[in-house]
Amino acid sequence: MSNATSEALALMAKELDGQNCPLQAIHCWQAQLGLQLLPDKEVRARMHLGRLLMQHTRNYKDARQHLQSAQQMALKLLGNHCLKCEVLSQLGLFYKTIAADAACSMQVLRQGLECCEQGKESSERLLLDRWACYFHFHLADCQAALGQQQDSEQSLEMGAERAASASLNDYTLLSVLFRLQLSILQYDQQQSQALISSINELIWLQDGSTAPAMANLPEAFVSYAMLHFNVLQILLSLRSGSIAEISDRNADEPNSLLVVESSEALLNEVEGKQSGYQWLPHPVIRAILALVSATVLGSGGKAHLSESGLSSSSTEHDLDHVSLWNTRMPLVLRAAVLAQLAQMQLLMCDYEDARRSIVGVMGQALVHVLAGTYAYSLQLDEAEHHFSCAANCEGASSASVALSRTLLAASILSGTSSNRVSRAIEAMGPLYKLGEAGEDAGGETGAANEAFEELGHHERCCTQLVSSMIRASLGQEQDASLSLSKALKSAHKQLHNHLLVSSIMVVMTPLQIKAGDISGAQQLLGSAQLLAKNNCDIHTEIRVMEGLHQVYSERSKAGDMSEAEDTCREDNSKRLRRKEEELAYRISLAVDQDKNEHAAVLSWGMGSG
Repeated sequence: MSNATSEALALMAKELDGQNCPLQAIHCWQAQLGLQLLPDKEVRARMHLGRLLMQHTRNYKDARQHLQSAQQMALKLLGNHCLKCEVLSQLGLFYKTIAADAACSMQVLRQGLECCEQGKESSERLLLDRWACYFHFHLADCQAALGQQQDSEQSLEMGAERAASASLNDYTLLSVLFRLQLSILQYDQQQSQALISSINELIWLQDGSTAPAMANLPEAFVSYAMLHFNVLQILLSLRSGSIAEISDRNADEPNSLLVVESSEALLNEVEGKQSGYQWLPHPVIRAILALVSATVLGSGGKAHLSESGLSSSSTEHDLDHVSLWNTRMPLVLRAAVLAQLAQMQLLMCDYEDARRSIVGVMGQALVHVLAGTYAYSLQLDEAEHHFSCAANCEGASSASVALSRTLLAASILSGTSSNRVSRAIEAMGPLYKLGEAGEDAGGETGAANEAFEELGHHERCCTQLVSSMIRASLGQEQDASLSLSKALKSAHKQLHNHLLVSSIMVVMTPLQIKAGDISGAQQLLGSAQLLAKNNCDIHTEIRVMEGLHQVYSERSKAGDMSEAEDTCREDNSKRLRRKEEELAYRISLAVDQDKNEHAAVLSWGMGSG
């Protein structure tokens, strides 16, 4: 009687679980554990109960207890290798996602590999090949998260070899996708391109049809893998600064990127279907795509940020995930969304909304950069402190440090101190020498050039811009002009960053005027003015008008002013005064509207300096 009841409860629990009724399924498994069960039945019951508690409740203490009990009992069983693997996979997932204990997770995953090895001669050996791949790949994931790059690559290679020897085509493809992720982190362009070619060869035939190796897999596997692949390629383009590769727009919807549209179509296609694996939760992928649109489209992508669903008022409880691991990713992305939004709002001098966005990510490492940008836009001294903190932030990437040092130098240069040029050079450190010598340069400059090659296009461009500003201040006009020309080419052709393009043009103008090329300077300023106006960039608009005022003054001195140009000069002076008054009004509002919030942003992290 007890056995029949046990079987009925287990069957009912599985059906309820499949019907997305987890709480009822939990009650069934709990009831089954109240009966006398055989060891393997109890292991299954505890494993399923622990899994459901982990995924659908916040009762993590009981979830851990049931999974650990299942582990201890399973390892004592004879045979049952796949059951052991299933238990260990769930416990490893608990340590990784709930307890955030990568070391314990790795220990459990290695136990799983031992179980696969013990059962390699058993009747379960074919299933154990899949489990071995699973454990190798998840072990590689944990090692990568801990920065153990070499160990991660080794685990991944072992999993790939096991998949190839067992003809597991899905795991073979996943191994290459994961290697592509690692290559993006390492910024290995050559390896990344080779892996992209390998993935295309695995999925597609030359005629564009799906490769036979992709047949007999879960219904949405290929579509989900293509989505995974698309997003990785987008991130690779962003990482390298090759924005042109992903900037093609829909002819009917100019504020929509084709690469994002195709990824969203794949995401909609796989919704609710079995894909065979999960890379990231769907809301996270949608947030990534929204960030891509905002990054590439600039002010035209602002709507995509609000559509991402990760608003400044979102909290962990507002999201669809109970699991802390799955919740963590949307919250991290929410910080990135708000950071992007804050930068757009600061560009338009919308200080009140920018403050709200910055406050929404308080506690994040990037707040120093945002707070520094806020202070810089308001022409406040606190900008230097925040950029300095960002440049010295422990654990920051080399690209982040380079950008923060560059921002610090730009902030110092904008000041009025007599030693600002020497202080700016000191702030940039080795970055000031980047790209200033040829390939055969040795010593400090040669090492600097090597470091320069490791930076993405965005960091290189910003470094060249600020270094040129310093050289121009030192009277090295020729070197400054050459560096600015390189930066302009990169900003225009590779980054498609109109904000950088207009800023570089404005910096180039005084050099051209000094060189006697008044017409060239005026042409540059005309282009910069159009870009700044389209981007609602008030600060650059003012700098352009100041540059035009200088151009008209030079023409007037040379007696080369027509009546029409004289009228243009008067109109420019009027517009300049209006813009300066508008900016002054916006700055006064920034301080007066919410003094507490204003002070909170400026003083963030001051104590930890």
